[in-house]
Amino acid sequence: MKLMLEHLFSSKVRIKLLGQFLLNPDKACYVRELTRKLKERINSIRRELDNLSRLGLLEAKTENRKKYYKVNRKFELYEELRSLMLKAGVTPQDKITRQFQCLKGIKLGVLTGMFTQQKIAKTDLLVVGRPNKFKLQKIVEGLEREMGKPVRFAIIDEDEYKYRMNMRDRFLADILSNEHVRVVDKMPVVKAKKQ
Repeated sequence: MKLMLEHLFSSKVRIKLLGQFLLNPDKACYVRELTRKLKERINSIRRELDNLSRLGLLEAKTENRKKYYKVNRKFELYEELRSLMLKAGVTPQDKITRQFQCLKGIKLGVLTGMFTQQKIAKTDLLVVGRPNKFKLQKIVEGLEREMGKPVRFAIIDEDEYKYRMNMRDRFLADILSNEHVRVVDKMPVVKAKKQ
């Protein structure tokens, strides 16, 4: 275990990759995409992807002649590492993450739209659960002041989220299939029922 931790935190590039994959567990990325996002050299990215794959934290899959990497949720320290990344604030969204972690009643908090440079997204923030709406509104107003523009957000309760996922709701599918960051993730993965 100690040796594994030494391998995990020995490089700046590796820490960036850990943040990318642990905060976006459903997103698979290829090497060139990661070099653009993380602004690091391709050889460094390749080396660290190889290291993380050998440790078992990442899974690799080849599709359309591109090798895609994705976090392995069955990795023995997945939950602990994800929690650590959220607390350490290794992404630009660290302030938002801390605010949402402190807000009770949120089962799932997803940043998209302006927070992930998704210009065509229908919303910037998806909240699943029953948070205190007054406190949530204060957080959103603070974000709007910092960003200098309105934040589009949607709040749905857990039952509605599960129902809409089972119905293959287009709004949720668009959010979760495109670039997004889960700042709170206390829900089991909900998969749409096969028809």
